[in-house]
Amino acid sequence: MDQVFYRKWRPRKFSEVIGQDSIVQTLRNAVNLNRIAHAYLFAGSKGSGKTSTARIMAKAINCRNPIDGEPDNQCQICVDIDSAKSLDLIEIDAASNRGIDDIRALKNNVNFTPTSGKYKIYIIDEVHMLTEAAFNALLKTLEEPPPHVVFILATTEVHKVLPTIVSRCQRFNFLSLKVEDIVSRLEKLCLDEGVEINRDALLQVAQVASGSLRDAENILERLILTYGEKLELEIVQNALNVGYETESFELIRYILSGDTKKCLEIIHTIGIGGNNLRFVHKTLLEYIRLVLHAKTSANIRSPLSDEKIKTIKEWGGKYSLPRILYCFNRLLEIKFSRDLMDVLPFELGVVEASTDVSNDLYNQETNLKDSSNIRIEKNDNFVTDISEIKDDLGSIEKAPEKKVSQEKIPVSNNGNNSAVINNQEINKNSDSIEQLKLSQWSEILNFLRFSKGKRFNLSALLRVSVAQRIEKDSLIISYKHPSHRDRLDTEIDDVAIRKVLEDAFQQFLGKKYTMQLEVEESLETEDKGKNLVNAAEELGAIIIGQVDHKSIQNDEKESV
Repeated sequence: MDQVFYRKWRPRKFSEVIGQDSIVQTLRNAVNLNRIAHAYLFAGSKGSGKTSTARIMAKAINCRNPIDGEPDNQCQICVDIDSAKSLDLIEIDAASNRGIDDIRALKNNVNFTPTSGKYKIYIIDEVHMLTEAAFNALLKTLEEPPPHVVFILATTEVHKVLPTIVSRCQRFNFLSLKVEDIVSRLEKLCLDEGVEINRDALLQVAQVASGSLRDAENILERLILTYGEKLELEIVQNALNVGYETESFELIRYILSGDTKKCLEIIHTIGIGGNNLRFVHKTLLEYIRLVLHAKTSANIRSPLSDEKIKTIKEWGGKYSLPRILYCFNRLLEIKFSRDLMDVLPFELGVVEASTDVSNDLYNQETNLKDSSNIRIEKNDNFVTDISEIKDDLGSIEKAPEKKVSQEKIPVSNNGNNSAVINNQEINKNSDSIEQLKLSQWSEILNFLRFSKGKRFNLSALLRVSVAQRIEKDSLIISYKHPSHRDRLDTEIDDVAIRKVLEDAFQQFLGKKYTMQLEVEESLETEDKGKNLVNAAEELGAIIIGQVDHKSIQNDEKESV
């Protein structure tokens, strides 16, 4: 009887295991040096090669003629293991043999010596399914087994394995297989099986398999049984209920550019085709991940066409890192309902990702170095020329007097004099300060828009300040309410967050300042006065006049 593909094409040597190069190299070295551990723990997702590697390891350590750490697959021991006839290889399914009685039986059997090989190997699959009592019964045997026994534990949920078990094993973490590795493996399989299928169709199969080679082989075999040995891309897409690769690629284009209308049109096209939106969502995440790699100058490893890779690199150069991260985060937050055809969560997520294009205010030089928004790259292009500042001041002095608003204006100070960032103070002390453009403070706020502290957005905390002034090497930020000041004060207790803010000030103001926070006393007093007046009015009082406390204080000083 013919075997299914995943059994027929199971790796028989270490060199045939794909996607786990470091693990394979370590095990081969162990065999070469005859440094075999008494227990191994293979952890990883389904279809990543755990059980296959365990069987190859069992052959390699018992093989009579190993070749550079590889089993020769010719000796009787290797043949018996491949045909499941070896008495020295015992495979236990922990899902169905999970009780303490099963482990007691195992403990009694480990004392028997191997029949033909050097070692007796126990492969316990899905070991996390053992009960706690069974784990405890296994502890002593696992820690000090007989010298002829090797345990290989395999699990897809290593967090459920007792730490005392994990600490007694050499642990290897098997990674989910990359799409390009699965495609390469399937191409070889199809060539040997005489199946005609193009690479794009195999790419669809590999993406649906989600990192599992076994699932990919099963899907391919099902397609061959259904449609024959000549498979076209359209046939594969219809059978798997996937597709719309071109539409998905265009959708990412419009999400990044902020064209919400086009995004909704593409979603409508995909939706009416009865397509699996979860697969489309997964494809979008893969595309935006590649854009992020292109932005950070990382190597792009993908089976996509050269034309698409070129376009992705262009997007990486065109859009800022905060913009790409924003789109990535919005797409990650999409949660589908149980109804596979429910398009609403997908639409909302895409609209959110595409409608924030107004926040993409930065040039390429102002991009953050990493996604944590902790480091800020210095850029001298933002430092305003002092001659321009003085020209602006001159124009203010010559201009006729107008009613002055209370709008806050960022001020830079090169000397030791105090400079208050307030239009009224500028009129009084224009000889002793240097006024920056109104956009400077806004640029600082916009620059920090995506900077997140422990709890609050840093730009939001700065935006509610009512005044800012520079005294010597200090930038003093004033707040109307103590609660606002306390929130920022709590955030800048973290040295990294304080450095983010101070680096931003240095970048836009041209000098390094130490940040200090305060509550403006005049505003606080004024608020208290207003509260007293309001309370009095509620009790029936009639306000007949208002006393200017400041003028009274000034008169008292003059009389003294």
